[in-house]
Amino acid sequence: GGPTPVPVDNIRRITTRFTGALSIQLAREAWMRGAAVELILGKGSRSAPEYIKAKTAATFEDYRRTLNESLQDGNYDWGIFTAAVADFQPESVFEGKLASNQKQLSLKLVPTVKVIEQVRQHFPELKMVTFKYEENVSHEELMKIAKKPFSKKGGPQMVVANRAEEFKPDGTQVAWLIQPENEPEKHVGKEDIANAILKRIELTS
Repeated sequence: GGPTPVPVDNIRRITTRFTGALSIQLAREAWMRGAAVELILGKGSRSAPEYIKAKTAATFEDYRRTLNESLQDGNYDWGIFTAAVADFQPESVFEGKLASNQKQLSLKLVPTVKVIEQVRQHFPELKMVTFKYEENVSHEELMKIAKKPFSKKGGPQMVVANRAEEFKPDGTQVAWLIQPENEPEKHVGKEDIANAILKRIELTS
């Protein structure tokens, strides 16, 4: 859960505003239901409860490595991929600190490795819940985008989709749970969303 920063230099990072709150709620709810849980949180996330086994990933590469090591070492039935995974990173990272007195600075960004695709390739037995967040799209477009992964071999068992325009005025998250065999189901608030995801997992397992 949370952001997966990519470094610009030894000091600066490109990151997101996400806090990992939903992943923490999911880990708590799974633990309360009796599951063995491991939570990987990106740097900048909120703190997890002490009773949750949690690891912190300082960067995108740390997250990718930690995830791979955890999946190799453990015997996991499900992976819930709530992390705001970086889509781009600087082509090169400056060693040290970039001088702050420059009049202009250009960064060339290149795509990051697609973590979900790597997991699908190396751990085909793992059941997955993936997330899709969009802005400036209609609800119909969101549903169409969110259903695309089901057409891929080894696709997820569930996609949780949301868009900024459907959030409540106070910022409360609104999400749609999507599975190939069910109609999209709307849930409001992190507690409701987490409960619904875990309930679906119990029914699917």
